[in-house]
Amino acid sequence: MIRIFTENKQVLIQTPTDTYLAKQRLYFFEQELGTPFIRISQGEIINIKYIKQLNLTIRGSIEVTFKNGTVSFVARRSLKRFKEQLNL
Repeated sequence: MIRIFTENKQVLIQTPTDTYLAKQRLYFFEQELGTPFIRISQGEIINIKYIKQLNLTIRGSIEVTFKNGTVSFVARRSLKRFKEQLNL
């Protein structure tokens, strides 16, 4: 799994080859999955093993680029915990 995210009130699981609809809520995955998964916003949990690049944005957020080219952003309220978990 690359990331688990919400879109149009649905929880989706993105893998390297496809995206699947999940029946569980996002908080279920947060409780069940440990390392290497990190919550980066209210609507997204990512797998740090698939991170290709991190960029600081003008607004002070962090842009996460995954190995498959997908881009996500770390919410400002999640920045501190994200940096701590990645030792940044």
